[in-house]
Amino acid sequence: MSFQTVSGQTITEPVTLEALKARLKLTSTADDLQLTGIITAAREFAERVSNRCLAPRQLISYRDGFPPPYEPIVLPLPLLVSVDLVEYLTVDPTTDVDTWTTWDASEYRVAAHNVPAALTAKIGPYPCPVRTPGNVRVTFTAGAGDIPQHWQLNIQDIAIFMYENAGVVVPTTLCNIPRIYHF
Repeated sequence: MSFQTVSGQTITEPVTLEALKARLKLTSTADDLQLTGIITAAREFAERVSNRCLAPRQLISYRDGFPPPYEPIVLPLPLLVSVDLVEYLTVDPTTDVDTWTTWDASEYRVAAHNVPAALTAKIGPYPCPVRTPGNVRVTFTAGAGDIPQHWQLNIQDIAIFMYENAGVVVPTTLCNIPRIYHF
């Protein structure tokens, strides 16, 4: 399974430039562009370590097929806001070309409050896609609108480390946001 952020979105960072500058006691605007990039890098680092989506956005998860019958499709990066589209590859019999087919939302159930969220067929087996890697894709929206203040402070701590230690690998122990494990 792999996933990517849908391009063209504006991502609202959970930490503001002003809040980070206040923690660093900076008043100059000379480093604003660098600090803005560091905020994004710190949030992405915290997301990788915690397996959480800390800035709301739409994502696409690519999978190599559906799971065995009655096993769920686990959606990465909680918190799930919505499942927007589930598609799978089929072969158009008239042209012999692979095409994306939409799985009707009435045919699956989403356990959005599970952490991580899960999706299962309501009745019967999953659809049957073409046998090829990446033949199932789930487009979903994830990310908490407001994350807890201590998580915001932790992202600031990571950003401060990155700012003050340019080029040094950030230790994963610096991230104190609870990790979500996928089973």
